[in-house]
Amino acid sequence: MPKWVALYAFQFLMICAYSTHAQRPPLYYKIDKIAREVNGKVGVAILNIEDRDTVNYNGNSYCVMQSVFKFPIAITLLNAVDKGKIDLNKKIHINKSEMTADTWSPLRDKYPDGNVDVPISDLLKYMVSNSDDIACDIILKTIGGPKNVEDYIHNIGIKENAMAASEAEMHAGRNIQYK
Repeated sequence: MPKWVALYAFQFLMICAYSTHAQRPPLYYKIDKIAREVNGKVGVAILNIEDRDTVNYNGNSYCVMQSVFKFPIAITLLNAVDKGKIDLNKKIHINKSEMTADTWSPLRDKYPDGNVDVPISDLLKYMVSNSDDIACDIILKTIGGPKNVEDYIHNIGIKENAMAASEAEMHAGRNIQYK
């Protein structure tokens, strides 16, 4: 191969690498800084629904959702509310047996003895604002379980997510979260 071809190929690759690097938004570098400080794999994919702009940091990686899975549960619940199938003011009775230990739950901390009626709107606040695992499972049961959430999410066009288990099921077997 002539030297000039190799030189031009190298320059072309450098320009492509620079332009790809230069096109990354500042948010990418903030995410990168955080990701380098944690001991684990970080994947972030963000879509601005107004202008369709994206930020992708290992966004095509297979990652467990952890408590982020509470977001699709919340929007599935709110869809049922919008359709008149669920009333946010309806109270759900929570037994002491549902106030399980060994999980994160400010709801359980407030009502350790259970046997309390809590409005669905409060359960939603506990789940979304406090990442409450018990409130999450109660809402999940109210809306028909993980399969209903997955079906709704897929129906609105988010095909890449799977919803396979509740918080209690994931606590019972750590590997379940990888489904």
